[in-house]
Amino acid sequence: MGKKEPFSSRIVGEGEEAPDQLLANPLNWRRHPKVQQDALEAMLRTVGWVQRVIVNRRTQHIVDGHLRVEVALRRGEATVPVLYVDLSEAEEKIVLAAIDPIGGLAETDQTMLDDLLAGVESGDAELDAFLDSLRTPEDAEPEADASAPGSLAARFMLPPFSVLNAREGWWQERKRAWLALGIKSELGRGGGAATPPHPPTVTRNADGTLNYGGTAGQNERFDRQRQPNATPGGGMMPAADYSKNKARGDGRGRAVE
Repeated sequence: MGKKEPFSSRIVGEGEEAPDQLLANPLNWRRHPKVQQDALEAMLRTVGWVQRVIVNRRTQHIVDGHLRVEVALRRGEATVPVLYVDLSEAEEKIVLAAIDPIGGLAETDQTMLDDLLAGVESGDAELDAFLDSLRTPEDAEPEADASAPGSLAARFMLPPFSVLNAREGWWQERKRAWLALGIKSELGRGGGAATPPHPPTVTRNADGTLNYGGTAGQNERFDRQRQPNATPGGGMMPAADYSKNKARGDGRGRAVE
């Protein structure tokens, strides 16, 4: 096997910049909830800067560190540490799209994380609350051995009635796969004509007709079943009436002669 070419360095400088002089990337797709903003501000308040904001010297756009700049602006910080890189616009898009998701692929060894956090206290109430959220709850049950024969974890990914840690890498990877397939869990299972969100309520009147009750749209989907002589299941063809001559139906609403 031939010698591999070493990775090139695109870092071209470092320095300090006023946060209000840095340009947010117009293609930044990350959104930062308040809990993340508070946790980062608490760590910066307790420890200080340990990571630079990455800026592309060609475009002057931030490539990584938008939230750090937002926190600095909110607190009125005079400067933030910056690392300058030299990237084409195409390369900038690659880094902007991939740098955070690649980090999110990391999996968690919860035992080692608990050992790391044992006895750790920052003295900052918000930061300590965040660190505490990373620990295994004291009342958590031991994880099932997923490799054990007949294990529910092996069949269902994790044992039923257990607590899902949505920060774990395997779950994040599965979530990304769902999103890539176009699955939108926030929309639920409703909206599709073939998959009503909830089973309709069906009652039969004294004359044999049916009453349907359900969520919006279900009455229309089952309207065909209200029609006289309708095929069971709501088909468009009328049902074959062979109760008198005992004839067999041909599956298309007609009796076989």
